[in-house]
Amino acid sequence: MLRQAENKVRIEGILSEINLKYGSYVNKNTGATVDNVGGNIKVLVHQVINGEEVTLDIPVYMFASKYTNAGKLNPAYESIETVMNSYVSIAAAGGEAGADKIRITNANIRMNEYYNQQGQLVSFPRVNASFVQKATGDFRPEASSVRSFFYGFRY
Repeated sequence: MLRQAENKVRIEGILSEINLKYGSYVNKNTGATVDNVGGNIKVLVHQVINGEEVTLDIPVYMFASKYTNAGKLNPAYESIETVMNSYVSIAAAGGEAGADKIRITNANIRMNEYYNQQGQLVSFPRVNASFVQKATGDFRPEASSVRSFFYGFRY
């Protein structure tokens, strides 16, 4: 049996774009309308890979319902809403100098899979995160991931 052991993505860079919006959907089980916030942001990262300076513009998908199952305000919703309403992107600032430096430390890579209108399976990996902070202190632009698997047996 193959079990995922670790799937962590860390991104530190300059907020390039903010494409987040409010939405809602109807819960199929309860019929209730669920308010949410979601979309994606892009993070510009200048880093050295194999001795070469590269520039990455990394899309990060974000989504959260407004309330938890316990009926409390979802902290992930608040975090995404703060990015949407308070953070400054390169696009909004007109350049890197006025944009916010951000840090994402607890993201992961997941497969996004669905059937398109032509009935074809579309499948691609994407970075998912719920929490973003402004980078304070030592700013070290970097995008890295640790994704390891191990084999284990259940008895």
